[in-house]
Amino acid sequence: MAAILNDPASGAPDRFVTFPWVSIGRRHDRTPAAGWGWGGANDVGGYSSEQVLSSTLFRLYRSLGGDSASQARREFAALTTVYLILRAVGQLTPFTNPGNALGFEQQMEVADSFVWHRTAPAETHAGGAYAKVIRWAFEQQGLFKAPGAASTAVGAPPPVDVYIDDGRAGGYGFLANHWNCTDIWNRRSVGAGAGVHQEPVVGATNYAYVRIRNRGTQAATGIRVKGFHCLPGIGLVYPDDWAPMTTAQLTAPNLAAADTTGVVVGPFEWTPSQVGHECLFFSVSATGDASNIDGRITGSIPEWRLVPFDNNIGQRNVHPVAPSLSRFELLRRQFWLRNPLDRAVKVKLVAELPPFLKERGWSLDFVSAGAASFGMAAGQMKEIQFTMTAGKPFDRADLPAAADGRTLVVSAEADGIPLGGMSYEIDPDYVDPNLPKSEPCAPCKPASPGTHGVADLAALLKCLGQSGAEVDGVKIRKLNLDILFKDDCC
Repeated sequence: MAAILNDPASGAPDRFVTFPWVSIGRRHDRTPAAGWGWGGANDVGGYSSEQVLSSTLFRLYRSLGGDSASQARREFAALTTVYLILRAVGQLTPFTNPGNALGFEQQMEVADSFVWHRTAPAETHAGGAYAKVIRWAFEQQGLFKAPGAASTAVGAPPPVDVYIDDGRAGGYGFLANHWNCTDIWNRRSVGAGAGVHQEPVVGATNYAYVRIRNRGTQAATGIRVKGFHCLPGIGLVYPDDWAPMTTAQLTAPNLAAADTTGVVVGPFEWTPSQVGHECLFFSVSATGDASNIDGRITGSIPEWRLVPFDNNIGQRNVHPVAPSLSRFELLRRQFWLRNPLDRAVKVKLVAELPPFLKERGWSLDFVSAGAASFGMAAGQMKEIQFTMTAGKPFDRADLPAAADGRTLVVSAEADGIPLGGMSYEIDPDYVDPNLPKSEPCAPCKPASPGTHGVADLAALLKCLGQSGAEVDGVKIRKLNLDILFKDDCC
């Protein structure tokens, strides 16, 4: 517990030395491969088994946020982990004290099922979010070994463990970006399209798909997949901010044990209402492996405490943008930010540009009220807008081939705790399906003075490729025409 509580602000050159002021060689990063697993050569009681336990619990802390770049997130993870330890111990009596690691692991899962409260600052957190991470932390330390497995092996996964791959292959190592699951995608017509994502068309039926897999040691049966969508946003809360898709649930075929290929489930029909690409959220459950939203969580819960700690859940907030990065296009990519905490917070917005843009002097600017730093009341929701300040020009040949090398990431922190983010991938072939299509205009015809009206202005705007713009007014000066656009989009 001391190692966990002192890690968030530590500047130690080796964070895994348990007692750095004495040379006794005790550490909390021991591995089963080196004989420090449950049931391994060094699991012999006393200080040796203590290092197996401390390594297990420190791994849990790291997964819950101890490996975050944010000190506030590390502190939250440390308090959460120690709460779970103390709650588990507090449930025991001299007569129920477990004689093995499995008994304590089970008590920690029970501890996770309760709503918990923090007094300074005052906070209440829904329970039920971390049981799968607890089980995984013990598994990685060698508990739950398959029969006949070597004493140096890690444990086996649960019998059934269906998941949506967010890049961790169903595991629970710390994940800073939980909103970038590309095993979720959208199409504008029926057909999975080989997993290629298409920008949704607002007001029309779209078709979402998700790939599911099974990490378990047995076949997964009775599989059900649920689909949701919500405003493009950060810090959103389940279930408050999430709406079921028109196709709310589909069944899926059985998955074999250790199936890393999986199956694609869909189409899920849905109709987006927000220009700027609504966020997609999927949950998969199977017999013996329910998603945390199917009965375990004890109340409303923010996405940053839900999505990365249940491999049954995946979220996609990844949106394509044109290489022009025009002010008009980015203003249409506004997103919503919610303060999911039950107290007022100071919010900081952070923009991370891909290296090729930073090298050319580009910058991202927040233009909504408060710019990049402002206060928010408990539960408040706020619309965020941003634009780019152009640097040196670039062309298609300058764009990195890999998507992550040309992706802008906008994230938000509440009192230093990262809430999530939005990703905007620069796609050289992107055409916004929600903009009116430009068509060649008919040649201008002579007309008598004073006969040009709204129809003629609409035709002119169409010729200029601005048929979707709203006009405040028109001033005619000699042969010059100044058109005042509401969004100053040109």
